[in-house]
Amino acid sequence: MRLIEQNPEPEMANEPNMPMVESKVSLGMLCGNSPRELIVAAVETAKELNAIITHQRLFVEISGHRYVKVEGWTTLGIMLGCVAREVETTERDGIYTSIVELTRIADSVCISRASAECGDESPWNKRPRYARRSMAQTRATSKAARLAFSWIMVLAGYEVTPAEEMYDERSTSIEKGISKEDQETVKLAIKRSRIRESWILQQLNISSVEELKDREVDQVLEKIGQWAEALAAKHRQ
Repeated sequence: MRLIEQNPEPEMANEPNMPMVESKVSLGMLCGNSPRELIVAAVETAKELNAIITHQRLFVEISGHRYVKVEGWTTLGIMLGCVAREVETTERDGIYTSIVELTRIADSVCISRASAECGDESPWNKRPRYARRSMAQTRATSKAARLAFSWIMVLAGYEVTPAEEMYDERSTSIEKGISKEDQETVKLAIKRSRIRESWILQQLNISSVEELKDREVDQVLEKIGQWAEALAAKHRQ
């Protein structure tokens, strides 16, 4: 009987003349031909990010630590060619749950996904439905960016916990300062009250309307209304 010889497949590792191919490392627009090159690019990105966050005040400071707002996290995402996309937001018993994905702009590949809730904690349990829904989306966006890019945020000199997830002893949540629109609303209310602005600011223990916090707007408008009503009643006497 004649045996048929079988030649085994060649072992590639034993080929002396095979060139070594470096694998390219990529994350959004951040890429390099080696992990070292990726880190160098990340450090440069962190420097630019720090300049933007510092100049635009996109952070809150708590006990000497700086926590970046959602605008800072989304800025980092855009710098790396990624954008946040809402997948779903649901509501149950007044609690909103939002799911957000971070996707690469170039090919729409999802690189991070996170969910977050808002609605059962003070002061959000007393806020309108649209505000609770928006904050759930904001928290999910920050968290998705954190899961992907927290290491770059550390290189920029900031804490990895987003500002929206931080809590303080007074209101259990860190909120943004008063918006431009709310500033105009308060200033208009002061003008219509016919009460000296300096007196109102003194009663509120602030030097300007810009110092107000978002959570204080409704209460301040109510106070101005009460003061205006008391002044009008006094003039009728």
